[in-house]
Amino acid sequence: MTKHNAVKQVNLGMIPLSETSVNIGQDLFLDDNFSQESIVSPTTQLDEEGMFQLPLQTPYKQMFILMIVCTYGNMRIRLNLQDYDIKERDIVLVYPGVIIDGAKAKPGTKAAVMAFAEDTFFEDDNDDSIKLIRKHMLHPHMINLLPREMDMLIPMYKLMRTICSCPSFDYKKDAAGGCLRIMASGLAHWISHTEDIQTADNRSRNEHLFMNFLEEVQAHCATQRKISYYARKFCISPKYFAKLIYDASGKHASEWIRDYVILEAKAMLRTGNYTVQQVSDALHFPNSSFFGFGKYFKAAVGCSPRRYAIEQ
Repeated sequence: MTKHNAVKQVNLGMIPLSETSVNIGQDLFLDDNFSQESIVSPTTQLDEEGMFQLPLQTPYKQMFILMIVCTYGNMRIRLNLQDYDIKERDIVLVYPGVIIDGAKAKPGTKAAVMAFAEDTFFEDDNDDSIKLIRKHMLHPHMINLLPREMDMLIPMYKLMRTICSCPSFDYKKDAAGGCLRIMASGLAHWISHTEDIQTADNRSRNEHLFMNFLEEVQAHCATQRKISYYARKFCISPKYFAKLIYDASGKHASEWIRDYVILEAKAMLRTGNYTVQQVSDALHFPNSSFFGFGKYFKAAVGCSPRRYAIEQ
């Protein structure tokens, strides 16, 4: 078992279809609740913020580009251990390799979801808009649109949905690709004009270091759990490196590493396809006894991995 299959990976073909969704094989998936009166039943339980959990089998690592467009209400999605609060006229771009660990929304929220294969629709690097989007694909990106900008985006989504829903249309993939490229030009424009991108060069060294650290942890946490490994990557002493990460995030570097490891472990255990020993091996722990009943998983989650797997 390798690092690459340590977390449940979800491809487009694995997304379950619903009465409201449309798709083009394993290349494109579209869904929305624009025509539904309510996305919750009267018996749905709400949390203290008035939100309900969306029925997602998380955590999982997505292997496609995902775009969430909220037209009304509020949502929250957890991506790579970071919470993203989504409000009216927000777009969230989630790129391949990101771990999704839950999502919830307030009753009445209206949103559309677009999932598509990067190598099918964004393969041409000659397009300046796609070049810019690829440049900022290291972590999820959120954009808030103006009302007139949302008025441009939604009709394009509905056109693409209509094309995909038409059984007699022979060139759906070509047409959908055209719609996505038009969207890409708008996304590139909006991304380039967001404050985050405009001020990227002015961010503090700590913030840059922190984001790069998270990328390294996501890639190597299954085999590397010592702060010294990541400090060497940035040519900084471990003690000073730990201080910089804490100053930038308010959280210790060791906690970030632990949380990513636990997230990967949960994703494997939740599938029911792996034994505790297999999870331990995939995450390069010395033995399952230490992993299951020692200080690591149990200290972080509050129960053994075997019990966690059973309760899921």
